Amino acid sequence: MEQNEFPRAPVIQWNPDTLLDRLKERQVAVHAIAAAPDVLVVAGSIERKFCFQKTRGATEVKNWAEIVDHLIPPGLTGASKGD
Repeated sequence: MEQNEFPRAPVIQWNPDTLLDRLKERQVAVHAIAAAPDVLVVAGSIERKFCFQKTRGATEVKNWAEIVDHLIPPGLTGASKGD
């Protein structure tokens, strides 16, 4: 994944009807979501929400690096924001 500059966390195609239920069944915890406002509406159980435009209930961000800044606490040792 590093060789191809992919993030260590998975990026999952959104399916509002089944995705969250399928992830819960497989005991996959969703830590955050970055999506369009209409997708964020149905992602109510996910605590950390990000959007590239002003959206109620989500943190507005300008780019993916800003999302990383929100997710990785300052001073966290052993973490590289570029990974």
